[in-house]
Amino acid sequence: MLFHFQEIAFHFTHLELGSLQNGDCSEKEDRVVIHWSDRRTGDPQSICVKPNTKTILAHSNTATVSFITNSEVDAQGFRLFYSEGKYS
Repeated sequence: MLFHFQEIAFHFTHLELGSLQNGDCSEKEDRVVIHWSDRRTGDPQSICVKPNTKTILAHSNTATVSFITNSEVDAQGFRLFYSEGKYS
């Protein structure tokens, strides 16, 4: 039996968050975090977006994108597009 699960694909076209360029996702730095509940397992998932990330797949039909800033003006920010679909 083949099951299909809803997914949201986040496609980053620009990601420049200052110190995050070093791969630091600490609470003292600007960061983008994506949260969702996995439709396969029901487990909460989250990922802090790392430099050079192009695509993140959230196995869910809902997700939250959070931008957390340290209020210092030190980078250009981020740009993303999303699409949804059913994938096995």
